[in-house]
Order: sequence, then C-alpha cells, then structure tokens
Amino acid sequence: MYGCATASYQIEGAYDENGKGLSVWDDYLKDKDNGEIACDSYHLWRDDIKLLKQYGCDTYRFSIAWARVKPLGGKDDPVNEAGVKYYSDLIDALLENDITPFVTIFHWDVPLALQQRYAGFLEPDRIVPDFVAYARLCFERFGDRVHHWITINEPHIFTMMSSSSYLANSWTQKRDHARTVTGWIPWMTFADPIYLGRFPSSVIEFLGEHTPEFTAEQWEAILGSSDFFGWNHYGTQQATGKRLGETDNPRLFSFGSIERVFERDGKSLGNMGEAGHPVDVPWGFRKLTRYIHKRYTAPHKIPIIITECGFTPKAEDTMSFDDRIKDTQRQDYYAGYLKEMMEAVKDDGIDVAGFMAWSLLDNLEWLYGYKKRFGVTIVDWQDGCRRYPKDSAMLLRDIFAYAIARST
Repeated sequence: MYGCATASYQIEGAYDENGKGLSVWDDYLKDKDNGEIACDSYHLWRDDIKLLKQYGCDTYRFSIAWARVKPLGGKDDPVNEAGVKYYSDLIDALLENDITPFVTIFHWDVPLALQQRYAGFLEPDRIVPDFVAYARLCFERFGDRVHHWITINEPHIFTMMSSSSYLANSWTQKRDHARTVTGWIPWMTFADPIYLGRFPSSVIEFLGEHTPEFTAEQWEAILGSSDFFGWNHYGTQQATGKRLGETDNPRLFSFGSIERVFERDGKSLGNMGEAGHPVDVPWGFRKLTRYIHKRYTAPHKIPIIITECGFTPKAEDTMSFDDRIKDTQRQDYYAGYLKEMMEAVKDDGIDVAGFMAWSLLDNLEWLYGYKKRFGVTIVDWQDGCRRYPKDSAMLLRDIFAYAIARST
C-alpha cells in the first residue's frame, strides 16, 4: 500500500457549505490562517485523484470531517446527507481508479457544537457515546467499500495541541492537576496498552496515583485490538537523559519530559526542516522500525504501516517557483527514508505493509498556517488552488512502482 495522506480540515475548505457544521478549528483560527478554503479539495477532489494516479499511488489516506456528516456532532443529532454523499463519491471514484481508500475517522476536528455543549474531549463520559455514534455512521455508510480504518490520528499530539490552543483558557484551579498529567503523554502510552496490555513503567512512575485505571474487561478489549501498527514518522532527535520540568518548553515536555537535542558530538543529526521539524535522519527511522517490530508487531504477527512521513524545507514558502518544484531537500529525505524502509523489509525481515507520504498537497499546517509546506504538490492560492506536481512526487512515483512490483 503506497500513496499519500491528507486530513479533512487541512485540505477540504468549504467550511460552511452544504450543511456542514463548524469545527473547533473553524472557530479558533477564524482570524488567522485557516481552513475556510484550504486547498479547496471539497470542490477539487477529482483533481486530487488525478494527481494520485499520476504519482502511482495505490492508496489514499484521508479523514472524514465529523461536522460535515453530523453538523452538531451528537448521537441524537441529524445526519447531513450532503456530507455523506461527498465522501461516498470520493470513495467510489478512488475505487474506480484502483486506489484503496484508507480512512481516518478523527483527525482532530471536534464539532464546535460539542465543544460548546460539554467541552468535547474534556468530558469523556459524554464524548464517547457521541464518538461511537459518529464512527458507527461511518461504518454503516462507507464500510461496504472502506476496509482500512484509523480511529484517532496522533492522540498524544491532539492532546498537546488542543490543550495549548482552543482549550488554553479552559483550565481552572480544579483542573490544575489534570493539566500537569496530560502535559506528558509519549506515544508509548497508547502503544503499550494495545500491544502489551499495560502502561509503560515510566508513565506509571510519572503519573503515580493519576495513572488511568481500566477494568479487566477493558484491558481485555484493548489488548491486541489493532490489525496493524500505524506509524506517523518524521524525524529523529537525541535524548540527553535530562528530565525537563513543567516550566520548560511545553511542546518539548509533552513529547516525553526528557530533553532532546538535534546534534551529537557537536554535529547536527541531519538536515533540519522549517521551525526545527523534522530533522532528516534515515538511520533513526531504521532504528525505530526495528524497535517497533521487536516490541510490538512481531509478537502479534501484524505489519507496520507508515501512515505519515514527510519533510518541510526551511522557508519553502519564500522560494522561487522553480526551486519549490525541484524541492531537492524533500527528494533527499524520501530517498533516504524509503531506502531504509525497504532494507528493513529485505535485510531485517520486518513486515512493513505500506508507506503514505505526508502530504499530497501543500496545506494548512494547523497553528503554523501555510508557512510549513509538506506537500509533494504546490497549491497556488492566487489561482484558484491550482495544483503543480513537485519533483519529489515523481521520485515517489518511481519508488512506489518499484515497491509495488516487488510486493506482487
């Protein structure tokens, strides 16, 4: 499975068309760079499929906007049939072009109505029934054609980013301890319960009495509940072993409470992207592939699927059009990472079943606006969001063709 990935709020636009409700991001970013138009994929999705075909993709990962199919979000709230039709038409067209739809149910865009009704994910007893009803709607309407699903994209990043943006003013003295607890959520907090049936010892040590408690039935339901290990990977940093305090950079603290640096022995680990992320370190990708295989996927005999991987060169938004097309740094990144992935399969015997480049399009990068550009396609916002393939897309086309031929 080789292709590209996107997310609804970052590309669709049409934020209030055809019955769609608002998301928390429509409200929070309304006076900043926002997704009101984004890449206009709500209207230009056929062009996106042509790009996927041109790039040799056999898979497309995209997300469903909760508020497009259920504008008010709740389990008893009405369905927006126009929104359902949009995704149904997209799925049908993908299949007609021999492209497998790989659908993310939730990529961070909480319906604003739920946030206003009861504070969204801050109220788990209320959000869960509504989320279950929304997920059931997706399965009922699209499940006859969609067989690959992702439940929640990057839950640890969603927690960090929402807490520092549209939820920043929600904290009260009563919730101070909760803010401290949710400030440190490494990705293993989610992987270990699913694949090992427990929380990491480091998390238990850090959270102490605040460690979440599950019943035996809940642990039984969680353990082994994933068909594959979905992995979003971008770059590598060096852990120094120094523990960060809560007064340090909150973004770094949220990634694991241990100081991380971008150099070793006085030398940079690799080429650094816009705003320090990501750092191009192919050997770090290979090392973590081995770790995930040994710790999680090999015991369960399931594959790894790279569900996001990409690079954003520094100041690409200010480069000339020709330099943006050539995007040599992104080409170097993909060449190095895909080489390590294929060698992990061939030499290490690791089951890696797919790779999805982030992203198909230059799009809205959340709080960074349109400055950080991960796309393998230029979007010209001055000319109706016209698309222009970058050279990295052609590189991916050739590598994907080779990989797909080897896997058949």
